[in-house]
Amino acid sequence: MLFDVLFSQVEWTPYGLQCQDAETAKKLHRFLREAILDRHVYVSKIISFTFDISNPINAGSNRSVGRNINVGESFTDIIINLQDKVFIQTNATSARIDLEAKENTLLNTKFKDRSGDLNVLYTDPKVCRLVNGTGAMHVALAYDHGFRTMDKNSDDKPKSHFPCYTDFSIADYFRIPPMDKGSTLVPIRYYHNANSDALRSILYKWLVPDNRSNLEDEEKVWLQHYAL
Repeated sequence: MLFDVLFSQVEWTPYGLQCQDAETAKKLHRFLREAILDRHVYVSKIISFTFDISNPINAGSNRSVGRNINVGESFTDIIINLQDKVFIQTNATSARIDLEAKENTLLNTKFKDRSGDLNVLYTDPKVCRLVNGTGAMHVALAYDHGFRTMDKNSDDKPKSHFPCYTDFSIADYFRIPPMDKGSTLVPIRYYHNANSDALRSILYKWLVPDNRSNLEDEEKVWLQHYAL
């Protein structure tokens, strides 16, 4: 099985996957390239958020554009700030981040759940700017693939949350360049402080047989092409 190959029979290096033979490398290269570029990989990302701050402005319906008077950005700007955040090595379905009256980024504050700080990949550390006071942003997470519209996330979010659109792509962090002909190395390029441990963790959670039943049927069919 390709699962056994990925996690038992190849060497994970900072430059890619070192395989035992060129044919295995070719299959793994095609699998990883399709998985990442076509958004087959399941990851945890933010689908909605709300603020625990005094004097919020009522945003109206879930599909209107609103803001909180204590926050420097509109909700639509905050959605853009949250879009790149990928939560790894966690099964959390919600998280919070403490906010102070300043530019809040993942360089000076952290997302956390009941167990502590969460491991988050990001291309831009920005979260939001609090104008005055203190508080917290609460977010809902979904473990999914592909793309979710705001309507879809509206159906799944907590009632008090504002929905995001969510692109479950990880292509900003992991890229699979073309292979050299006959090579036994599957090249992988890592960006924005991502590394082989992060990719291995993401792929293991997605592909481990015990979690396979939670995938959509069309994704199970796609994986069967690779004997997964």
